[in-house]
Amino acid sequence: MPERDDILESAARVENIGVDLASAEEAVELYPRPALVEELGCALDGGRLHPVLVGEDGVGKAAIVKMLARAMAAKDASIAPRSLHGGRIIQVTVSELYSGALYANQIEHKVARIAKNCEKERAILLLEDLPLFLSGGSSDSEGELPELLTPFLRRGDLRIVGTATPNGLMTIARRNPVFLRLLTPLTVPETTPQETVSVLGARSPDWERRYPVRLTAGAMEEGMDLADRLYPWKRFPGKAVELLEAALSLSTGGRGRRIALPGAQPPPLPRRTDRAEVAEAVQKLTGLPGFLLVPSAPAPRQLLAAHLRNRVLGQDHVIDAIVERIQMIKARLCAPGRPLGAFLFAGPTGVGKTLVARTIAGLLIGDERRLIRFDMSEFCTIDTVSRFVGENLPRRRTYGLVDAALAEPFPIVLLDEVEKAHRAVFDVLLQVLGEGRLTDESGRTAHFTNALILMTSNLGSNGRVIGHPRSSSDYEYREARVREAIRQHFRPEFLNRITAIFAFRPLGQRDIVDVAQREVGQLAGRQGLVTRSLRLSLTRAALEAVVREGHSREFGARPMERAVDALVGTPVAQYLAERPLERNRTLIVDVDAPTGRTVVRTGELPPSFRRVIGGEARTKEAGSVR
Repeated sequence: MPERDDILESAARVENIGVDLASAEEAVELYPRPALVEELGCALDGGRLHPVLVGEDGVGKAAIVKMLARAMAAKDASIAPRSLHGGRIIQVTVSELYSGALYANQIEHKVARIAKNCEKERAILLLEDLPLFLSGGSSDSEGELPELLTPFLRRGDLRIVGTATPNGLMTIARRNPVFLRLLTPLTVPETTPQETVSVLGARSPDWERRYPVRLTAGAMEEGMDLADRLYPWKRFPGKAVELLEAALSLSTGGRGRRIALPGAQPPPLPRRTDRAEVAEAVQKLTGLPGFLLVPSAPAPRQLLAAHLRNRVLGQDHVIDAIVERIQMIKARLCAPGRPLGAFLFAGPTGVGKTLVARTIAGLLIGDERRLIRFDMSEFCTIDTVSRFVGENLPRRRTYGLVDAALAEPFPIVLLDEVEKAHRAVFDVLLQVLGEGRLTDESGRTAHFTNALILMTSNLGSNGRVIGHPRSSSDYEYREARVREAIRQHFRPEFLNRITAIFAFRPLGQRDIVDVAQREVGQLAGRQGLVTRSLRLSLTRAALEAVVREGHSREFGARPMERAVDALVGTPVAQYLAERPLERNRTLIVDVDAPTGRTVVRTGELPPSFRRVIGGEARTKEAGSVR
């Protein structure tokens, strides 16, 4: 088939198989690591083995190859050996290699033609992520490429440079030991702080061309510091480059420099970007509060405690300890190599254990929905342990703990009802709590040194709130019972890795009334009332009905939201559905004496009636509701 041969011949030309790194736009960026570039050049200078740059993601392996490609094109004898002058390095992908080849014999012919063309034009192929490349782009396949490439590499007809992580090199050794003998590994370490500053300085002109900014040295130092704090498991210079790139794009709204056309408005003048601007952009990027990101921003104990107490009722001892840990995190005094904190919340159902976790997430990462929650009753058998860790294998992919940690710079993980998990799950948690890292079956490693691990348990409570505590001795007895149940259930090595265990107290009558007020306040803030300028009030009888319905001995205050929706939300919805034009008045929820059902009235309440308007209530009156 002459036509097909012509297509293959065209696809095998050097200019068609990939990107010439010397002419690519990225090649203008100089990365100041000449020693590694020279080492790579020497490995390519007449050697029979093919160099593979080995280092973790982000250390700049591809940048070293780009520097050598530029030196080869410029015939720079101070960096590139003379034998490489005038040669080229072509970056090739798997899809480009297979392009134009429909059948197995055609890919063989194409590889042979590529080798011939590369030898003729003195071109070297860059194969990034060599293990994945050799498997044909499939992480679970050995692929056919090693067998196809080996003869040409052994004879020297084709020269390649590969990149791989240390784990990736081990994958090649396991799958293709014959191919590995054709390679010579060159280790690429993480850049030093001085080298990272130089890398960012080399990137700065490109950023200033693309964005209307003028980067200061302080801005680059802030980017380095924040990258190190947010991503301690990643490597320099990549993590600093990525963070600054994202921060600049966000701070400028993604707007690049514009060319001024005749008669058009001139482009904006470069804006000076310093430490504060970078920190503000990273704050928006991550959702983390300024008091955690900015060293000079204070984190007053009273303000933190007030924020938590506004949501969490009746658990002041827990709030005080959480605030202390937040201040430890702020001061960067937590033990290195471990999670920032691991807390076990124990107590009966409906006392606010999960609410505390959600409130902490809202305070520290800006959105309660970013709380990563695992229902541990789903991992009660041995075959579910791998699903808990996370599976990233073909035909078997599940979102687990590794995925959760990789997705967030500051993960807050809630392990709900942790006592229900299989014993093997606790072996996993021992590694997370003790070493601050976890690796899944596919080799992905997640680090938890920036994580908060929160756990809940009903041990010792039997899931019931048995009456309201009458004295401090009642609290002490219940707490001792909970702690003893925890001690008997969990292994000592697991308990020793927990920062603190909190026994949550059953809610008192005043707390239950406050919970009802809070839920009514949240209902009053919903769109259907706010957009109509409608206020919401409850009579004493209505509030008493909500409190009775929203609390039980078995479930604590957990039914309160349902009670408010049923006793307040439902009659309000019926009233508004029949009067869609109702505006700017107070809706009074009362109990209809003949039927005992809650109804909506309009008008003003007598001063002697209990009122909740817009969800606000007087604490001093809370105890009067029985």
